[in-house]
Amino acid sequence: MKLKDSSAPTVEDLCGLWVRRSLEWPDGRCDTTTQVTWLQGWQWFVDLRRPATWPEADVPVGAKPPPGLEAFAGRLVQSCPASAEFTWQRTVDWSPHSPPDVGRLGWDGDTLIEEGVLQPYREVWVRTERHSPDDSATVLLRDDAGRDAVLLRSAGFFGFAVGRPSGADTRTGGGAPDCEIAIGEISEGRWRIRVSTRSETEGTPISVRIHGRLAQTTVAAPADHRCLLAGNWRISGSTGDPALLQTHQE
Repeated sequence: MKLKDSSAPTVEDLCGLWVRRSLEWPDGRCDTTTQVTWLQGWQWFVDLRRPATWPEADVPVGAKPPPGLEAFAGRLVQSCPASAEFTWQRTVDWSPHSPPDVGRLGWDGDTLIEEGVLQPYREVWVRTERHSPDDSATVLLRDDAGRDAVLLRSAGFFGFAVGRPSGADTRTGGGAPDCEIAIGEISEGRWRIRVSTRSETEGTPISVRIHGRLAQTTVAAPADHRCLLAGNWRISGSTGDPALLQTHQE
């Protein structure tokens, strides 16, 4: 199906919180049950896709999640000005051997339509919150274990993605213990995880402190509910005002 509106959005136009209405394939299949949340800031994004069978109760620590989970974070790049083609460059990916993610974006009224460039698909997106790029900040992080991480804030929401340690065996795709991607909400300066690839961290408050080129994150959670973002990090890159990433103590 051709995009109805030929005007291409910019990355700045896309800032906000999105949910996916449907994923369609040329053979007629359609997925409307996967729970997909996409948080887009100025340049950087976090995307979490959980199957409808996701357990509501806590799962055993270290257990693998149900099949069908997808989650990734990185930078959204427009091919050139006025181009409808975008690439989601994945800095952290739950599935480490994912193919390149390239889509063509266009508007159908207030609905965003994404059509695959390298794979045939059509996604329909609905924005639940529109944010200003000025309300967004991101830091790229690395720890002593060689993990890369992305921490993003956009207005009243945040997202983070913590990759696997340097040299980790990714042939089996990894599991819950070695990678975490999450999206949360901010209320009165307090940050709390809402959805995560690690069910045991949901509802957990986190605190972030930025000190020059260092970041320190603390999480008020039991030891067996450890959030992988907790700890000390070196900041390797940033966009936006880092003051937006400072939290209030819980």
